[in-house]
Amino acid sequence: MTTRNIGDELRVNTGSGDVHVNGVKGRLYAETGSGEVDAQDVAGGLYAQTGSGNIRFEQSAPGEVTAHTGSGNVTLSNVKGGVDARTAQAI
Repeated sequence: MTTRNIGDELRVNTGSGDVHVNGVKGRLYAETGSGEVDAQDVAGGLYAQTGSGNIRFEQSAPGEVTAHTGSGNVTLSNVKGGVDARTAQAI
């Protein structure tokens, strides 16, 4: 799923598939069973969870960040709030 330039909060849920987001003017909720979450230019917080896949996030305005993956990497940039990041994969 791909979205661009959303003017408010966004909620995305896929069973199997990637989530690509660019430009959200609010909090982003993204969940996928198997796939990556790639979110850029998010003006708010993030809740992202994936069973198997990477999470990449770039924040443009303050907000709390939660990023959990069962198997994958978590990459966070320009975070302007608290962070709860977890991965089961060895680093």
